[in-house]
Amino acid sequence: MKEQTKAKKIHFHMTKKAWIVLTALFVVYIGMSLFFEKHFFFRSTVNGVNASGATAEKVMQEIEAQSKGYTLSIQEAKTKEKFSQKDLGISVKSKQEDFDQYLGQQNGFLWLGSLFSPKKYESKALVS
Repeated sequence: MKEQTKAKKIHFHMTKKAWIVLTALFVVYIGMSLFFEKHFFFRSTVNGVNASGATAEKVMQEIEAQSKGYTLSIQEAKTKEKFSQKDLGISVKSKQEDFDQYLGQQNGFLWLGSLFSPKKYESKALVS
């Protein structure tokens, strides 16, 4: 009789632990889902710039920073010329709304899928 009671207690105790673990996983999943409503998924890129976990504003700043470091080198037979971003007249035409639009395309609750397949956003209108 005591063995049956003991077995029931062990079974109930394990079930209680399982519920605690499931509840914790659910809370983490919901928290990450809310995080990815305002941030890019893991393994995301925007015009070749790593956007994983970044906000739209952060990605825009990174693209602007990369454009400032752009140089074009032309080498002829005896001379080599370098042109900077300013010499070429390259400017970033992006706005916060462009990047917010990319974030609007993703559903925060589907963040687990981003672990298995990367997401690439390309826009030809970002640089002129």
